[in-house]
Amino acid sequence: MQWLGYVVGKLSVTRFATLLLTLAILLYFYWTVFRNGGIDSRYLVRRYFPCDQQPFSVQSFLKHDSEICSHCFKRGTSGTQTRDGFWDHDTCIINISQTSDEGLARVLRCGIENTRLSESMWFFATLVREITISRLERDVKTRLERAIEYRRTQQESVLRAAPNRLSITLQGAQGGLGNFLFELASTMGVAKRNERNVVLLSKDARLRYFEGLNLPVDPTLANLTQLGEATCCKYNARTENLSATAGNRTVSLTGYLQSWKYFHHMKADIITGFTFRKNTFDEALDAISKGMSELALIVPAKTSRLKRIQALPVLIGVHVRRGDILYGGNKDHGHTPATEEYLLRAALSMRDAYDAVLFVVVSNDLPYCKKVFLNQNNFIFVSVSEDVDMAVMNLMDHVILSVGTFGFWSAYLNPRNRTVFYFRNWPRNGSQLQNLVDHADYFPPRWTAAM
Repeated sequence: MQWLGYVVGKLSVTRFATLLLTLAILLYFYWTVFRNGGIDSRYLVRRYFPCDQQPFSVQSFLKHDSEICSHCFKRGTSGTQTRDGFWDHDTCIINISQTSDEGLARVLRCGIENTRLSESMWFFATLVREITISRLERDVKTRLERAIEYRRTQQESVLRAAPNRLSITLQGAQGGLGNFLFELASTMGVAKRNERNVVLLSKDARLRYFEGLNLPVDPTLANLTQLGEATCCKYNARTENLSATAGNRTVSLTGYLQSWKYFHHMKADIITGFTFRKNTFDEALDAISKGMSELALIVPAKTSRLKRIQALPVLIGVHVRRGDILYGGNKDHGHTPATEEYLLRAALSMRDAYDAVLFVVVSNDLPYCKKVFLNQNNFIFVSVSEDVDMAVMNLMDHVILSVGTFGFWSAYLNPRNRTVFYFRNWPRNGSQLQNLVDHADYFPPRWTAAM
């Protein structure tokens, strides 16, 4: 240590302090940038993607890290698709829109398995969000292509229809979006069974929500035979048998027509026809992305070790209706909201079923929902507009419903749904509404009742 004393004696206090500061900076730079034999991912994130740079690009990040590329890619001919769905480029850029779900999951695992990359929680959360949104964007693109083709075939069908073919129309849609969809879908289903054209008396403004619908409008239809239903939420075969009830007359259906049995035989057509327009889906994706950006990290439920995550987060839609069913005529009639116990129990069963989940809550009472799901790090909350909110739910992998027709269609129009929970204790026991509802007619058989 004599040499240190000699150096200190020769240097002024200021120079000695400067020397120590320089050594400290060099040690910090070595520790954070060059440790583990390479450049630390946090340095790369700061270097290539400062916090104020938008949008963040996972593809560009991967381009600059050869080690990540070696995990994720087999270098090959530029522009050729590999067996697992990756898009190989010599520059090591992923074209996410052309990548399969398996391929996207592999990108995620690649980021997790790379020890240097997993140290950056911010980057990991961004990676999860961008890949999840890209997966949904690809799904939306496919749906819109089908809807546009369905709309075209609808137009051709109307042009080819015989001039004397009988028609069926809808006598004034009642209620909100969910009620409207029940009435319209049931009218379409009855028309298909009876080989009739659907002709609307007026153009409902809500038709503009949907890409696949192109129904003719004729306000001059006359001599209509009105055909109603016995009760709102029970299937009535007589309503469908127009040859027996209406003969050769033009029919105008009335009532709520709330049974899946009226239209389930053409479910694929209903889902395609009721595909939301691109601008609605864009707003829905923005809402999901914004919610995910506010989460620090989607933490796996079964383990805290990131390396155990083997897939993208499963998206669970949660619809919570409150508002007008809590008081007044709706409450007296028999409407009752789903209980907190039901919502929490259903969410817990979903969380336990998958390694990583993201709950997306849509409601007309978000403050209530945030209290129910307090201190949860994998819940986001959305309330934009009726069409955007339903489009959000249409993008989920599974759905937890509370009550109401809005929730029904949020689940029914989603071809991705594998599990749908609904609240068993609706309507309220002993109420007038309970006498009007048959669960077997209202809820599709593959949905699960819970309480």
